[in-house]
Amino acid sequence: MPIVNTLTKTTLHWVSALPVFSIILAYTSYKALRILIYEPLTSPLESLPGPPKPRKLFSSSHLVAILDAVNSKKNSEMLTQRYGKNIRIQGFNYWDQRLLTFDARAINYILVQANDIYIKPWQTRRLLSRLLGDGIVFAEGEHHKRQRRIINPAFSTAGVRKLHPILRSKVEELCDRWLGLTSSPPRSDGYTTIDINHWISRATFDAFMLAAFSSSLGVIQNDDHPLYLAYKQLFDASFNRPDTLLGLLEIYVPWLIYLPTSSNRKICASSDIILETGKELIEERRQAFAEGTMDERTDLLSLLIKSNLDEESPKRRLTDSELLAQVHVFLMLGSDSSTLSITWILYELSHSTTWQSRLREELFKARQSSPPQDVSSLPILDVVVKESLRLTPILHSSIRTPVRDDVIPTEDGKGIKIRKGQLINMPLEGMNTAKDIWGDDAWEYKPDRWFNLPETAKRSPGLLYNLMTFGVGPHACPGSHYAIMKTKTFLSELICAFEFAPVPEKRIAKINLVHVRPFVVGEWDKGVQLPMLIRPYVPQSAAEAKMLQIFTKLALFGLAILPAVVLAAAVPSGAITVGKSGQGKYTTITKALADTSSNIIYVYAGNYTEQVVISRSGVTIYGETSSALSYSSNTVTISGNKYAGSAGSNDASGTVRVLATGVKLYNLNIENTFGKPIDQAQAIALSVQAGTFACYACQIRGYQDTLLANKGTQFYGKSLIQGSVDFIFGQEASIWVTGGTINTVGSGYITASGRSSSDSNYYVIDHTIVTGSGSVYLGRPWRNYARVVFQNSSLGSNIVTAGWKNWSDSDPRTDHILFGEYNNSGSGAWKSGRASFATKLSGGISIT
Repeated sequence: MPIVNTLTKTTLHWVSALPVFSIILAYTSYKALRILIYEPLTSPLESLPGPPKPRKLFSSSHLVAILDAVNSKKNSEMLTQRYGKNIRIQGFNYWDQRLLTFDARAINYILVQANDIYIKPWQTRRLLSRLLGDGIVFAEGEHHKRQRRIINPAFSTAGVRKLHPILRSKVEELCDRWLGLTSSPPRSDGYTTIDINHWISRATFDAFMLAAFSSSLGVIQNDDHPLYLAYKQLFDASFNRPDTLLGLLEIYVPWLIYLPTSSNRKICASSDIILETGKELIEERRQAFAEGTMDERTDLLSLLIKSNLDEESPKRRLTDSELLAQVHVFLMLGSDSSTLSITWILYELSHSTTWQSRLREELFKARQSSPPQDVSSLPILDVVVKESLRLTPILHSSIRTPVRDDVIPTEDGKGIKIRKGQLINMPLEGMNTAKDIWGDDAWEYKPDRWFNLPETAKRSPGLLYNLMTFGVGPHACPGSHYAIMKTKTFLSELICAFEFAPVPEKRIAKINLVHVRPFVVGEWDKGVQLPMLIRPYVPQSAAEAKMLQIFTKLALFGLAILPAVVLAAAVPSGAITVGKSGQGKYTTITKALADTSSNIIYVYAGNYTEQVVISRSGVTIYGETSSALSYSSNTVTISGNKYAGSAGSNDASGTVRVLATGVKLYNLNIENTFGKPIDQAQAIALSVQAGTFACYACQIRGYQDTLLANKGTQFYGKSLIQGSVDFIFGQEASIWVTGGTINTVGSGYITASGRSSSDSNYYVIDHTIVTGSGSVYLGRPWRNYARVVFQNSSLGSNIVTAGWKNWSDSDPRTDHILFGEYNNSGSGAWKSGRASFATKLSGGISIT
């Protein structure tokens, strides 16, 4: 009986479940018949012309030819000639019928007029959400409008301009690294092969981190930072995965992302690092807001958070998760698009020495003008950028789907009926290179076309330059102006510093992976790369040499930088040499200075523990280096350990003491290792008691009173100055510090100007990165007429809110001082709470 009862219950259970199974089976059959038969046969797109349909249920898609970045120009032209501007194509399968449109009116309607109706399809959102997060890229409707309204102020023209010094400093750092790489070229023509895409990626990532988050990762110097590696791994794991089929299935079966595959593990680990970094950045800004120090921050994240807080209604503000999503988008797309833009522009220029030369000539002339021209106003640079963005838009195509049935207006006035959910492909590259718009030479690289555009091109849709590169309409790229400025800033430095040529044996292919990326044909397993030949550019005329002198600002001091840069990496003719183990004529610099047969001294690599006193005018000392324009490659260190108490005076404690005019130092590390005693004491690394003096690509390291810039006119270019307390100080000198780094190693004061009368002297810190540890003031007045200006520089989070300090509360010494700031960036730049005796300048100080 128990067995009979059990069987009876089981039978009744299955019988009772039959209606449910029947309903499921019926619904599944209905959906299958609708998708496979009814919708394809009744599709409104059936009336459009198009290539032959595939005969099999699952067969080759027309998308392969359309999205193939190598041949898409030719394929697009063929399709439009045969079928017109609105074409029916087949997607990934038989029932995936799509509209491919080259129709300007239709595109404008879809992306601008009816953008609320036409959204990104769920497949696209799901495919890219793991890579880009759920930020503004995928927001639609009112949700998108709200996010866009809050994000736009961060990318305003004024805000973007403030980031220029950061971008310039980073590309100059990149130039220094490249000079090191090219110092011993393997080819007889002086060229060295480097992966342009890899190096530009490192520089743009570093620049974007500094501009967006006031965070410098040092990726140009070392590419092993965890955040950069996570960024690279996330891209590689997403698009160079061995399990490509599984990746596509994950779109339709989302739980597959939790399978413990190698790709999924890498994607999850990388995403965790990026998201955790985003949380830390947002929390740091929250803390700044609580402390009242947000007002003057100019990095993009601070501007975004301030814009969000400015919204009167809390309902219109971004939530914490939405803010984090924007940070994710910033991190993933902020440098990737500009990396590829710059890479493809250099690719085009490497194949055109004519345009390289024309652009270089314009850039040198712009630097020679007074004041130097803004790169945004240079016509040849402008057309070079436009033409490359036209030929290789970073986003190859765009896709939308309607949320309801609609009729799309077209140029011929007929209109196109489209059903809810059908997909629309818009070939951005196809619009940028259509011959009926741009002319018969539309596929050729001809920047000159922009000086006389055809009328059809002037009417072409696009956010910028009548190009579809940045999209069009409310969903167009919000950071387009930042991307253009970044691209022009990088090019303006790179083209003046280097010549570019293609590697003859390497053929480059364009592959469409979210963005259009370079690969080497036959080297697909090596991933994204663009090998290119580069060599340092040597000016061909005296005029160009003069322009370089002006650019480096040494012309004011009568100290020609060009010969120095060329010679610093090699022994100059007639130089007295210093070296260890028999390398040089002398073993110490002091002995070499006693030899008056030449004023030029070349020092081979090594650590020289001695006090060097230069009492003869016109002496030039070069340190051996692999990169003459970078202090990071220096190999010569002059070391001392005296302090003022034992030496008898500040000057007497100096490791290097300059007592004569016209002295020039290149690529030397000068240090005083006395450090921080129990009671602080002055210990000078470099003491300069006479001008005119110049120091280029040097490291000057100490703790208290590192650099005594006491008399004369002094220049410090692309150098590192390091210390903690009053470590740039003096009384009767004008000094100009530019293009380098000031690094603090503890709490204290950077400058201590001892100017004691209303003379013409200034301390100017220009285009310099200020970074390091401790709570640091920009300066304090050693005497009552102190005059110090920080301008066009990046001031790090080590700079306290007040910025400046009096000498002491009982003896402030602030009655005649000028502590000025102009056009600085970073979290330490001018903000609410600055010292009352500091001045926010309306213009910068000129070196002339």
